[in-house]
Amino acid sequence: MNSTCKKSNMLRGIRRKTRGLAFMATAAAFALLHPGVSQAAVITWNTAEDITDASDVYTAGSLEYAVTFGSAVNYGGVAFSAETYTKTLGGAIGETITLTDIDLLNWGRNVFDHSSASTPFAGLDANYQTLLAHMAATDNISSSVRLKGLTIGADYAVQVWLNRSIDANTNVGLIDGNNVDLNTTGAIGGTGQYIVGTFKATDVTQSFTVAYTGTGAGRGGFSALQVRDVTIIPEPSTLVLFGMAALIVTALRRRATLR
Repeated sequence: MNSTCKKSNMLRGIRRKTRGLAFMATAAAFALLHPGVSQAAVITWNTAEDITDASDVYTAGSLEYAVTFGSAVNYGGVAFSAETYTKTLGGAIGETITLTDIDLLNWGRNVFDHSSASTPFAGLDANYQTLLAHMAATDNISSSVRLKGLTIGADYAVQVWLNRSIDANTNVGLIDGNNVDLNTTGAIGGTGQYIVGTFKATDVTQSFTVAYTGTGAGRGGFSALQVRDVTIIPEPSTLVLFGMAALIVTALRRRATLR
């Protein structure tokens, strides 16, 4: 094969690769400019785990925000801000509760103290007790939590804690349909579980459902959550390759125009 043919084949190969890069860049730009047409992201949830100690706290990436419903507290290297609210509608009638970083949609109840003076809850670190003591409660009425302030295209992790130590509750919380125990022992002082999910944002908000199943007294909800940006930043060498690809695309288009 002569040098002219080799160059021609190389150019064809470069065109194919750069077209793919150009398509991805165009798709990303379109998603940024038209967030309303994006489909909601799917959160991939891990299996729920029992509440134990500071090692429970997910620390990958960088913190976006962390929320609890009692007092503000630092635990596991994460600063949780305190939120509270009072429903304007009585009983379990659902309404939207607008908070700083999240919204509670079709929410059925107020904030309740679900702590206990009995172990194992009372044996937790004092700051962990503060984090888990109160719950934003709701009933089984198709409630959901809306996470706000997201960046389209970024990767996120969300961690949600459920805890009801105040009584011998046997209900199981449901986060997007995934079982998360409110009280793993079913006895006064028992502790609940937490669950971690990951997703790529396709909009500036992302929601997940909150419910419960069981016949025990009380209600479902959640005690705390945090959202972390876990986007992997490309290595400098990768950025250089993308830059070279962009230059090649520009050169090819300019050459095609000259023809």
